[in-house]
Amino acid sequence: MLATIGLGPTLVVDAATFVLSALLIRGVRGLSAPAAPAAAREPFHQVLGAGMRVVRHSRVVRAVSVGFLVLVTFAALDNLALVPLGRTALAADEVMIGLLATAYGVGMVLGPVLLTRAGGRTRMQFVLYGAVLALGLGTLVTGVSPVIGVALLGQALAGAGAGWHHVAADTLIQQHVPAERLGVVFGTVYMFPYAAEVLAYLAGASLLGLIGPRWLLVVSGIGILATLALVVPLLTRALGERARRRAEVAAVA
Repeated sequence: MLATIGLGPTLVVDAATFVLSALLIRGVRGLSAPAAPAAAREPFHQVLGAGMRVVRHSRVVRAVSVGFLVLVTFAALDNLALVPLGRTALAADEVMIGLLATAYGVGMVLGPVLLTRAGGRTRMQFVLYGAVLALGLGTLVTGVSPVIGVALLGQALAGAGAGWHHVAADTLIQQHVPAERLGVVFGTVYMFPYAAEVLAYLAGASLLGLIGPRWLLVVSGIGILATLALVVPLLTRALGERARRRAEVAAVA
């Protein structure tokens, strides 16, 4: 669209998709009891404090949150590097650069769809580890790609990893947080990736000028893969401790 109808009309269409999204969200049926009257609701700082206490005391939620912070700090760097990579290193036109960004979104859609075939048999911690691996490798492939076709495959793999990560992280949180606190915890946990994006853009803008888009993507991919060294032991210990507590409770019962 950008290459054919121009920037202004493309942005208008983009804005219209947000309006459509808002209309569709209005049709989402609530899964819990209606919210309490406004006068009875907790102040924001109390809600945030409650969410942070869950993050602090639940080792599983803490592992997911720390992983989000570190992972997205590196993963968001590719948002800065893709267009310069396409224009300079890959000599791509606007349409191909648009497809380069689209490949990531296609991967994010198709990746989670593949998980539905596994149903409830999938252990989410392994999905999380595989997601980080796919996201990191896909970003590295994009960075070292000699031609635009290889970069498209790399972005599709990275997108699939990002989709798997969202599914795994959200499911782990739902499995280890009481239902009545899920809204508070999700709102708190998702502050971490958004804060990480700010860090990535602040650091990445300078790095892009210093090392160029290829090396910025390499740094991004290596940083994403290094997240495994942090998340795997944290999550393994957290899930092991929970399993031991369940075994103790079952033995007493």
